[in-house]
Amino acid sequence: MPRLAQVVRRFGPAYLKRRGGRVPAHQRKALHAIESCRTRRLGGIRRACQHCGHAHVRWHSCRNRHCPRCQQGKQQEWIAARLRELPPVPYAHLVFTVPGALAEHCRAQPEALYRALFEAASQSVRRLAKERYGIKPGMIAVLHTWGQNLHFHPHIHLIVTAGGMTSQGTWKPTPEGYFLPVRALSAIFRAKCFAALERQGQSLPEKKLPKEWVVHARAPQAEPGSILLYLARYVYRVALDQSRIQSIDNDCVTFRYKDYADRARTKSMTLNGQEFLRRFLQHILPTGFVKVRHYGLFAHATKAKALATLRTSLKQQGTKIAHATRAILALLAKTTMPAPPLQCPRCRSQNLIATEVMPTPEPLGHWAGAP
Repeated sequence: MPRLAQVVRRFGPAYLKRRGGRVPAHQRKALHAIESCRTRRLGGIRRACQHCGHAHVRWHSCRNRHCPRCQQGKQQEWIAARLRELPPVPYAHLVFTVPGALAEHCRAQPEALYRALFEAASQSVRRLAKERYGIKPGMIAVLHTWGQNLHFHPHIHLIVTAGGMTSQGTWKPTPEGYFLPVRALSAIFRAKCFAALERQGQSLPEKKLPKEWVVHARAPQAEPGSILLYLARYVYRVALDQSRIQSIDNDCVTFRYKDYADRARTKSMTLNGQEFLRRFLQHILPTGFVKVRHYGLFAHATKAKALATLRTSLKQQGTKIAHATRAILALLAKTTMPAPPLQCPRCRSQNLIATEVMPTPEPLGHWAGAP
């Protein structure tokens, strides 16, 4: 199966040469990490099997968050951590999207838009929940920047408690099967996004933007497991899953994608290698930028106290949470299975000993340079 590292190795040097100093440092670092992951460049550990005598080297991972090989396993760890802390109440799933003209206008320096998206989406839900029900909900927001064909499509996924805490410290659910009106959310989101961009000094496109922005909402579900599984795919997914790369031929890369404008049919797209890298690199987040954020009842500063109060309120109200609790525990059991032990690749014995620490990581080489 073709790997993303092969694409980087074949087309990366020419891409850097063509663009000169216009490739930011965080993108260069990601390219180096993807190409070097689990190779001798990052060093490793040689182990010997005490059963058959076979010696093999396990090369280190790069641990870069944009490397597809290093995200395997992290998804389940994230789900398990959320399942342990989230209360067994209904949850709604919302998606906030900006118009394509605004996204394209901010594409060269997108960090201001990302921050505005987080701020506007969370504040819109919190404001409307307070106005409609007098509650403060809990929210987990995840930034997603791409579409299936690697085009720039920034949007926010939000998992929200279908209910919240009142000013009296009691749990109050929203109506069954319903959360918040999306048209009202859309109007508030649009206004708050403009205000956030203005505060950050980001100009708006000269082209007039539509008045109605897209906000998708799914009916609240009784337990968070299925929504978390869906959301986790975005937390630890890079712009292109390696399984979608079909071939690397001459100067081109061919990959699969779903065309949602054509009933989600699976199609193939072929791009010039350098164009493929350009599309992929526009989704590399700036160094230190946090793509998962918590608000309301789940805000880190007050989460422990807020969740303790919430659970106490649920017990006092005699809320029927047994089914949700059982579903959460069942999913938690599946997602906390221990990682398989290291085995000898020849005889599958687990009786291994480390015999040598391989060389330390190599420098960036041709990936180095000023941004």
